Amino acid sequence: YINFVLRGHRLMPEGLTETIDILWDNVLGLASPEWVPTTQIVAAPYSWMYARDTGREVASARGMNTQELLEQAATKVFAERGFLGSRMIDIATAADVAHGTVYNYFDSRFDAFASVATILCDRLFDELAAGPRGAAADDQTGLLRQVEAANRIAADFYRANSAFIAAFEEFATVDQSCASVRLMLRDRFVRGAALSLERLQVAGLADRRLDPWMAADVLVAMLERTLINWVVVDDSHDTDSSLTQMSQLWVRAVGLDPRR
Repeated sequence: YINFVLRGHRLMPEGLTETIDILWDNVLGLASPEWVPTTQIVAAPYSWMYARDTGREVASARGMNTQELLEQAATKVFAERGFLGSRMIDIATAADVAHGTVYNYFDSRFDAFASVATILCDRLFDELAAGPRGAAADDQTGLLRQVEAANRIAADFYRANSAFIAAFEEFATVDQSCASVRLMLRDRFVRGAALSLERLQVAGLADRRLDPWMAADVLVAMLERTLINWVVVDDSHDTDSSLTQMSQLWVRAVGLDPRR
């Protein structure tokens, strides 16, 4: 619900409550999912699901080196000070460059944060693209393993970048422009999950009552918020022992039975 509010909705989108009800029914086994009777799954390759745009071009090798230096410095500063506690001069100091140099690459503190957040998002996409591949055509246990492997990649990434992710949560609450950056980046994950769910529905493996895009939005929010609670808020949580259970919730929610 928070993610829809961040998009500026005053009322919940039509069908959202019904989608959440179906997801819960499937998790708890309260209703029988509806499947499309087909015989073959068309597994979406991760390299396509998580395709990304290339970053901004820099005119020279020297410019590229300076930009990378500033991006690394900005990531460090924001992780240590948060978004509101950071200044452009802090980034310049951390990069050991003149204050004005920062403005050659970033228009503002907002621009600097959005840039490094996009870089981190791209890095996670790359790790997912190099990770789990499509499961066997009729192997639901394989699909569970695929989901769990992707969730572990995400959990490891959140753990390695927990300080910046905490700053990202702060950044998203500043104003609508900041919230829009967060939503733009997370929507790339929603797109990948929705396309995957659509293919499972066509294959007759996932509940066809679900709106794939709305269901994907809810499921990505579950993963995102759970990892923030486990890794950012309470870093003592044993995420490794819980990821399998969360992955089972994910596949059951869309109507899959990992025992089949």
